[in-house]
Amino acid sequence: MRPFPRQTLYKTQVREQKEEMEDYMKQNDELETDLRNLKNERDSITASLQLALTKADSQQLLRKIAEDQVSVYSRHPHPTVHPLQYDLERGSDVTVACITQRPCLCG
Repeated sequence: MRPFPRQTLYKTQVREQKEEMEDYMKQNDELETDLRNLKNERDSITASLQLALTKADSQQLLRKIAEDQVSVYSRHPHPTVHPLQYDLERGSDVTVACITQRPCLCG
């Protein structure tokens, strides 16, 4: 018995719709994967940006401290040099000798 043309057409349409649906589902899966990858990339970039901003804030603070120190030193043309600092500039042998001859300055 031969199927009616209407039945054949219906089965063909169902098959085509199923294939089309499978294609859409595959595209959807690919898009979801792309979306996950983009979200991961965004999170990574956000973390890098936060780290860069923290570093910039830290450098700005260090610059301010350095500028304040330069300002203080520029007001006092002959800053007091710590004895140990002077000894370190002259050499380690002198430093060892000076340290053993002086009272402890470390606190």
